[in-house]
Amino acid sequence: MTVVTINQAREALATRLESIAGTQVSAYLLGNPTPPSLQVISGEIVYEETCGAGALMGYMFKVQAMVGVPSDIGAQKRLGEYSDASGSKSIRACIAADKTLGGVVDSAHVESASEEKTYELLSGNVVIGREWLVEVLAAGV
Repeated sequence: MTVVTINQAREALATRLESIAGTQVSAYLLGNPTPPSLQVISGEIVYEETCGAGALMGYMFKVQAMVGVPSDIGAQKRLGEYSDASGSKSIRACIAADKTLGGVVDSAHVESASEEKTYELLSGNVVIGREWLVEVLAAGV
């Protein structure tokens, strides 16, 4: 059994999200993302989650979306499209369409989405966004 590293899991998640057209995607935090953008933030890790015959790593990631200035109605609509349960820009639907993230992990599942938030970029600009909590299970130790 090949152990899936945290970087492999987050890169596979970002690669899957790249199917959402018109969106900058990064597997890692960017200093000054260009909205609309998605970036993967590493969260809690469960080192040995038993499942059937073997142990799995449990990775929790946040997918953080930033779409534009809060007063831009178009940006708010884009955030709504990311938040929908289905559709071509839905983060939930995107991940559900390939729960193995290209065969890299055993499963990926969107747990929830946060409330809308504002973020201040390094440039000083303020943008609106939201975060999705994604659980990823992968071959462990």
